[in-house]
Amino acid sequence: MRSEVAVIVLLVASCSRPSELEPRQRGTLLDELRQCREELRLVASTPVESACANRSVYPLNGLTRSEVAAALGDADWWVGTDGLITLDTQLYRESRTWGYSFYRLPEDSLGGGPELTFEFDGHARAKVSWLWSQ
Repeated sequence: MRSEVAVIVLLVASCSRPSELEPRQRGTLLDELRQCREELRLVASTPVESACANRSVYPLNGLTRSEVAAALGDADWWVGTDGLITLDTQLYRESRTWGYSFYRLPEDSLGGGPELTFEFDGHARAKVSWLWSQ
């Protein structure tokens, strides 16, 4: 009986601990992502991908629009009400999807790379994931 109680106590403690660390993890991860974006040159002579592109972004789930904007600045692109990617600034704050590019291409090149996407729900909370554009 004692061993069962000890196991339950350990399970409860291990389940509660990550949630206590989550705000610190979020802050650290957001700082690292911001720094990686700043390190990308605006113009590249060859295709460049950020070293952060493969980072786990799970701890960022649940962020609000204002938290994302404060940490990473304005998105590089967003999805309009018609479901298409747009740069129309009037649609920016209303958009349910924001994207941040973690790559640079030479001028007049076609291609893509890692995009950090934030899908906001009806409560303006984000589900975060990587996608690779082409």
